[in-house]
Amino acid sequence: MHNCMLDWTDLRYLLAVDRARTYTGAARALGVNQSTVTRRIAALHAALGARLIERRGGEHVLTPLGDRLRPMLAAMEEQALAVEHAALDVDARPAGTVRLTTIETLADRLIAPALGRFRRQVPEVELEVDATPRALDLGRREADVALRVARPRLGTLLVRRIGILGFAMYASPEYLAARGVPRLRTGFGGHDLVADDETNSWSAELKWMAQVARGGRAVIRLSSWQGRLAAVEAGAGASVLPCLLGDASPAVVRLGGPRDVVERELWLVVYRDLRNVARIRAVLDFIAGEVAARAADLGGRVAAR
Repeated sequence: MHNCMLDWTDLRYLLAVDRARTYTGAARALGVNQSTVTRRIAALHAALGARLIERRGGEHVLTPLGDRLRPMLAAMEEQALAVEHAALDVDARPAGTVRLTTIETLADRLIAPALGRFRRQVPEVELEVDATPRALDLGRREADVALRVARPRLGTLLVRRIGILGFAMYASPEYLAARGVPRLRTGFGGHDLVADDETNSWSAELKWMAQVARGGRAVIRLSSWQGRLAAVEAGAGASVLPCLLGDASPAVVRLGGPRDVVERELWLVVYRDLRNVARIRAVLDFIAGEVAARAADLGGRVAAR
């Protein structure tokens, strides 16, 4: 191994590739271009005079040397993040960038419509909203704040329940005119369902749909709520949808009564060491305020049409 001064940033790229198993995935996690990852890994190999990453099949994995270094690099990362968090803790003015990770529906229907008001309240805070399917890791600073529908279990995270997201069954008027109006729990035989990917069948709303739409047949599977809404609007069948989406669409109607709603909890999540940073606190307060202000339509308590 050559005598050299290693750049911690290059080592972060190595860890990111190890976790993602591809340069593309590492670039996405770090918020950079794939070419940047390739260049930094090449620079690290040149500095060490040895390879730490190699390609096997469709993945990039650690070489035996890289595997030996992994625990030391992880410890270095933990210390570097601790230093960064300590420095951020003295930040008293709400200014700078905050990265929020959440799901697409909440980003589009809850956060985005309120961003004008947010900008007027804290004009020096730049909010980046990431709604990619992969849950970003707050502990590794892939994001600063998360708005989630499942409670994280990690002890390093501070979680706060801020509201409810309601779900109900919906279908289009055209579908109901052609096929009849199904009765929840007793009358879904012969009806078509727009379902989720079977890998997500653990979620509360899908378990509920399996009960109230027993006898219905899944004819289409879509993994996103927005996709299922589009299919239901097109008359493909009935489906369970967030009331935030279904009640706002003029192309579908809610099935059942006002009490036929299943709920999931909304959780606001932040890394413990960041909770008192002014710009982070501004974003936390903003999201909690929006959820409280829109509790009725988020929870599905707005009367169905």
